Amino acid sequence: GLTLILRSRPKRLRILPTREIQNTLTDSVHKVLGDIIEQYRFNYYELTYKAIRNRLSSTNFSCAGLRHNVNEITSIEDIDIAWVEEAQSISEDSLKVLAPTIRKSSSQLNVSCNRLNQLTAGEPQHPFPRALHSPPEVPPT
Repeated sequence: GLTLILRSRPKRLRILPTREIQNTLTDSVHKVLGDIIEQYRFNYYELTYKAIRNRLSSTNFSCAGLRHNVNEITSIEDIDIAWVEEAQSISEDSLKVLAPTIRKSSSQLNVSCNRLNQLTAGEPQHPFPRALHSPPEVPPT
């Protein structure tokens, strides 16, 4: 979270912080980022109900839960950075929706995970490790 706040300072970015399920503001990435902004006294951020805006760089953070906001997420354009907090909980269906949404040529998909248990060698249990170990198929030319 702090890394995204710091990266939003020098230039305008569109950032999508998200979790699989985000029912209330108290269990949201919005709260995580708001706490960081308060802790470091970054007073040039404006916090609204679902978004955070850096008034100096015009960076926008559009916070959303993945599972219940599919249409909202797929309609967001020009995302520079997507951050999936607690990515160990993301469903394969949510990853299938999110990945094609991050389509800008220089965009990034960042994840942070809480370790739940040891992964069995060669058998990733969550979509992100599986995606990292399975390169995309390239159609024959």
